Amino acid sequence: MISRKISVALIHNGFLVTVDSKIYKMIYPYRIWKNFSKELHLEFTHSVAVFLTYHLCFSSKVILDYQFPSPLLLPFIVHGFLDTLPEALLEFPKAHFSKESLWELLYKSTFNLRFTSEKTTILTHRSHPINARSAMLPFSFGKDSLLTYALCTELGLKPRLIFFQEPTSKSETDNKLQLSQKFTKEFGVSITFFPVDLGRLRQTSGYLWGWDLLCTQYTFLLLPFIFSERAHYLFWSSEQNVNQKIHKHNIPIQINYELGNRWLLQLNNLLRLFHSNTEIGSIIEPIYELNSLYILHHRYPQIAKYQLTCDNESKTFKKKRWCGHCTECARMYLYMKALNVSPESIDLKENMFHASKKKYFPILNEIHPKSTLSYQYHQDRLLAFYLAYKRGIKGELINLFVKLYLPQVEKQKQHLVNEFSTIHPYSTIPALLKKRLETIFTQELTAFRHEAMSLF
Repeated sequence: MISRKISVALIHNGFLVTVDSKIYKMIYPYRIWKNFSKELHLEFTHSVAVFLTYHLCFSSKVILDYQFPSPLLLPFIVHGFLDTLPEALLEFPKAHFSKESLWELLYKSTFNLRFTSEKTTILTHRSHPINARSAMLPFSFGKDSLLTYALCTELGLKPRLIFFQEPTSKSETDNKLQLSQKFTKEFGVSITFFPVDLGRLRQTSGYLWGWDLLCTQYTFLLLPFIFSERAHYLFWSSEQNVNQKIHKHNIPIQINYELGNRWLLQLNNLLRLFHSNTEIGSIIEPIYELNSLYILHHRYPQIAKYQLTCDNESKTFKKKRWCGHCTECARMYLYMKALNVSPESIDLKENMFHASKKKYFPILNEIHPKSTLSYQYHQDRLLAFYLAYKRGIKGELINLFVKLYLPQVEKQKQHLVNEFSTIHPYSTIPALLKKRLETIFTQELTAFRHEAMSLF
């Protein structure tokens, strides 16, 4: 077996991770790193190094020889992989994975890790003081993070916006850097673009090892910011959709486990290991994606116009923000037409209901759409197509929806409207914010219900 040596070294504004002879720099703004307790630096860097290299022993016969003690976080990392690896059954159906083969892969990997015999760091640092209004917000310009930002401002919180800059996602970074300049100018809030240099180790083909537990890694990388800002909250923008499960290979699979409510609650324990009392949760957990888009554009139109979830790798970004040739463009176009919001308000200019766009709508292409990842948004799309149809929207793909689904949706339209005009059970909203958020959601979901029912 091949042995790969991994070591870390502290520097004045972050740390270096060396994998064999290649060095990766994890650099923080100097003020942020300076305000992060020195007692935590080594344990933190050891944990990051393991977190972002563990996947290297999944794809080949490799021993990872860490030149430091086993970090306190190692059981947490393994537990995270245990719960998230079954998603590969859905993401790579042609790979013929089984749940047993995936869990065997993880089990064997624990024997391919070596650590020095030095003692693990004893963490004696006291909990950092809390700024009651401070919140950390991983930010991407998607409708979810935009809505979370908007809700934070209405609640009187001061969110610190962080965009994680992956080295293999250059087009996305460049596009959102341009967008951030306009956003900052209008709202006077800066966005920190944080480079994740260790992201160069993630696979960009094959089974994409290294992208597992991505948001959990980001949560941990935010720790110096949390200490420096004395953050009361850290909000991931997770809606009801991520808590949905399907059964495959006789096990329940949560389609995006690490952003679901069960794992978000576990992430609080990750911070407690480092003596942080910051609360992790999602303030949009009780609503579905379709509702998020409605509330964003209905209640916060000035913020909504910055929405972007298409990576648009073409050179036409300055002419049009959305490429018009991907499933993300298709889904957002559908939802916006359903909600009577002009796609051009977010610079989405293509007609995504043209017959040539059929391949971008899984619900119109698959015989059994519930057997794939599209199940996560199956009901959303059924209702969205129906609302667009009832609004009189024309297009070849509207006609195809009518042919494939109209009788079925007509029978369950009342159920669908009820499902998408309800505050669903939640567990990650901080107690101090529950009452005000429920008031906002009640107002907006009532308006959505009235608007939808008026079309029937």
